[in-house]
Amino acid sequence: MKLAEFDAGFSPPRQVGVYGLPKNPTGNPELVDLKWEKNWVPFVTRERHIALIYSHEPWTVLVLDVLVPGSAPKLVTAYRDECLTWSFGPIRGGTTPVRYDDGHLITFFHSCQVIGSRNVYMVGACVYRDEPPYHPQLVTCEPLLVAPYGSTVARFGWPVLASVIFPVGLDASADGYQILCGIDDGEIGVFSVTPQELTARLSPLRPPAIRTLTGYDGNSMALAAGAVWLSGEVQSVTEYLPLARYLAMLPAQDATFVDIGAGEGLFSVSLAGNFSRMI
Repeated sequence: MKLAEFDAGFSPPRQVGVYGLPKNPTGNPELVDLKWEKNWVPFVTRERHIALIYSHEPWTVLVLDVLVPGSAPKLVTAYRDECLTWSFGPIRGGTTPVRYDDGHLITFFHSCQVIGSRNVYMVGACVYRDEPPYHPQLVTCEPLLVAPYGSTVARFGWPVLASVIFPVGLDASADGYQILCGIDDGEIGVFSVTPQELTARLSPLRPPAIRTLTGYDGNSMALAAGAVWLSGEVQSVTEYLPLARYLAMLPAQDATFVDIGAGEGLFSVSLAGNFSRMI
């Protein structure tokens, strides 16, 4: 990605300079997939710096000093927070944020998930604080928009099976938000969301804690709240029964339980009453 600087004292504005931004500027070894570097999301801070949502997973905001005209921006600091994740593929980029309320900004992002034989793009929204460290606060738990499965970029000559909806611009008014989107890398479309529709779909971020349970000793009760990650494998019913009783003591919660390698589904059946959704 590059930033371009213009002198607005001319008509049309005159370009002063173009400044390239380095890949992986934080040196984070977790961010090994750099194919999405072009998807940084810029916004202006209260201090008139340029900030960039560099990644959503982990949530990382970079702040650049651009106050010296005609000079390349300098990285001032980087803020990190818990991952902003949802259930519809990795989040990659989005619209330049606009004002949500007195203390928050909103951006509409895209993600991509393999469905059937192709990548299908989806649109969601995130609300975050407009001051350091720019904590994300609200997120849409379900997509606001899904690209039509029967339409792909192939109709414009791209040799890829992908159904694309890609938010690139955002305009806010009293009537709501208009989101400008690329469609299948060959068309432009606009969709609108009213404040009432958006409010109904935004939810607070779930507690990010992942508690790891690798065994059961009959005494530990550390998993009273938060997500549970079961590592290891239950080999027999005699191992399964005490573990199932232990997990059944967790308070019921509005959460999803995913049983991977369910076998006959003993865990799923035993814990069905503790969760709002079972997969």
